[in-house]
Amino acid sequence: MGVMYEDTLTAIYGPLIEQGRIIYHGDLARTCLNIYYSSECLLFESESDSEPMSEYRQACLDMLEGTIPTGGQCSLDAECAGEAFCRLDTACPGTCSALGAVGDSCEYDDQCQSGIVCSYDSSQCVQPSPAGGPCASDEECQTGLVCGYATSLCVAPQPAGAVCDYDDLRCGEGLSCEPNDADPTAPSTCVATSIGSDEAVSAGEACDMFVGPSCTDGLRCVFLTSPYGEGVCSDVTAAAGASCQAAYPSQCPTGYYCDAVAAEGLIDGTCQPTPQVGDPCADGEVFAPACPLYATCVADICQPMQRVGGSCEDDDQCYTSLCADSVCSADPCADFEPSTNE
Repeated sequence: MGVMYEDTLTAIYGPLIEQGRIIYHGDLARTCLNIYYSSECLLFESESDSEPMSEYRQACLDMLEGTIPTGGQCSLDAECAGEAFCRLDTACPGTCSALGAVGDSCEYDDQCQSGIVCSYDSSQCVQPSPAGGPCASDEECQTGLVCGYATSLCVAPQPAGAVCDYDDLRCGEGLSCEPNDADPTAPSTCVATSIGSDEAVSAGEACDMFVGPSCTDGLRCVFLTSPYGEGVCSDVTAAAGASCQAAYPSQCPTGYYCDAVAAEGLIDGTCQPTPQVGDPCADGEVFAPACPLYATCVADICQPMQRVGGSCEDDDQCYTSLCADSVCSADPCADFEPSTNE
């Protein structure tokens, strides 16, 4: 964490903190890190249905408090005071702007006022639509509705037992659209499922690392066909060099990963040593890093990540996540490109 800390908080935010443009709250930074490291499945939980995710997000956002008022010059959202963001439409530095009202231009939801969202289609802040209203995503519909993918209209989800599909007849929460195994010619219907639950389940029960349920402590969610579908909770582990299946957490011991290429539907593999710098990148188990900590995959070879001033080909090679003109930079405006929104 030391190098990453120096190249992000120190190199990027340090000068802004020294200039008084940002106030740094170290206590909230500690809370942010503590929650991150103590919540193993945090990254798979959405902020709307997870107290840890909501607390994590809030602490991480609040640890940097902006002081620049609306209308002031900025290069980062963190510089702006209160309910505002840094608008970077045509130039960087940009301008601290109040959160958008309905009709204002936007690039993402956080640029809009509370209760309204950024439309994917129009790139404008919009009120969530009622039933029959236009949408491009579920977020653009009022609570309890979903976006019909075929018609792009908000519709009520189908109840249990109703005919369903993956376009406009989508099932409601806690239901899954399943085919009729007894009669392949019959339409699919909505049936109850544990998928989507936030409860931990036992060995042999269905699991899903993205929407829940997760497995109880000590168990692994072993994928059935790919990392994007359901799995089954299992207590099976594998030794170094032994056969394994794609799972989360891994069935392999520390320092090894399962080389099953789950993304291609191949769930069986062997526990292989985690690559080191200079080794070919790992290609296999979902959620397993392709390279060791503080290294990244470049041309299929694990290479050390670069500090500010180091050479790079893309953002992933830099601790600052900012590669500009083939050099790792700490300048937020270094790779600015004008917005295409009209």
